[in-house]
Amino acid sequence: RILIFNAAAERIFRLGATEAIGTSIDRFLPSELREGHARKVAQYASSGTTTRTMGRAGPLRAQRADGEIFPIEATISRTDVNGRSLLTVILRDVTEREKLEAQFRQSQKMEAMGRLAGGVAHDFNNLLTVIRGGADFLLGELPSQGELRRDAEEILAAADRAAGLTRQLLAFGRKQVLQPEV
Repeated sequence: RILIFNAAAERIFRLGATEAIGTSIDRFLPSELREGHARKVAQYASSGTTTRTMGRAGPLRAQRADGEIFPIEATISRTDVNGRSLLTVILRDVTEREKLEAQFRQSQKMEAMGRLAGGVAHDFNNLLTVIRGGADFLLGELPSQGELRRDAEEILAAADRAAGLTRQLLAFGRKQVLQPEV
């Protein structure tokens, strides 16, 4: 049973102290966690030890009065008062931290994608140099008219379009645009 419910708990759980005091702490747990929690609390209350290792069993979840489930960190301590075992539970809502961690992971993924795009663009640019050089040599050997010349000119036009794609990949990868030089 809850004996004390401070102002921070009121904010976290969106419930007044008068509504919380005297009720079971289980009301603040998602329904699927209540049975296991009751066993763990009973074991902790009787022995003062817990089988849960911080960070090993995954994130803890709690439930606000309005039903919203959110991540928490919890610290529990046991105190004996007049022959009665009392548990003090200190909770921290870590919703914002989890959001920031998710944003950080996403930014790491984007950074990795940028590095990959830059690497692909660099390698692709090297291939385009060979393609473009070969097409230029071929054009130098072909007559000014004819189907083969049009084909070689198409190769050069495609290489130019591919160079534009390379520039976009380099921009995405935040790399400097390559300027091919002889």
